[in-house]
Amino acid sequence: MQCFGGPQLLWARIKNGGRLFRMFSGNNWEHTRTSSEGVLALRSLSSYLLAIPKRYPFRFACIFTSFKTCSADILVQKFMEGAENVNWRRCAVFSTFGFFYQGAFQYIVLIHIVAKRLLPNAAKYAALPIREKIKDLNGSLQLLAQVGIANFIMDPFFCLPTYYITKEAILGGMESTAESGQNRIKNALLKYKENAQEDLITSWKIWIPAHFVNFAIMPLHLR
Repeated sequence: MQCFGGPQLLWARIKNGGRLFRMFSGNNWEHTRTSSEGVLALRSLSSYLLAIPKRYPFRFACIFTSFKTCSADILVQKFMEGAENVNWRRCAVFSTFGFFYQGAFQYIVLIHIVAKRLLPNAAKYAALPIREKIKDLNGSLQLLAQVGIANFIMDPFFCLPTYYITKEAILGGMESTAESGQNRIKNALLKYKENAQEDLITSWKIWIPAHFVNFAIMPLHLR
């Protein structure tokens, strides 16, 4: 938590925010001032927490995507597949993939390289109101370029191969020799080749519309 401002500062904000609950302790109006202070403290805490992604975008992206992918797999296992026990090794695949690829690698490529260098109007376009977006032809073309790069370059050549290699590395056995590592990579890429068409079509059905929304309205630090 030190990278997000330190535990003492965060605890102080939470402690002060707790004063808000005094407003529900009765009809005594003597609590009005304390309640107002609690509201202000809670707003301060909310502002502080919401500022974390902007202040620490790279670290936030890595931690959030790791947590998100692991949590999503737990939900799938428990509620869609009906598993009695969580397969934590499978969760480790998604958590590792989320941290290193979705969090770190995609942030470097899609934010630092694509959105800030190759397509420098991306952030400005995302902040525009809809009426202004319609008028901004250059920004709209850059939006199309971002969606194209994410879906037709990143997904087939980086995202899915990385996922299959990560999955094979964690679930493929405990051998750690160089030969076994090469075999795992080979097996992973063969599996990807077999499933590539189905995987990509399924991915594009979801992520092409999602990326249009994401790149059109979200600030860079929340993508």
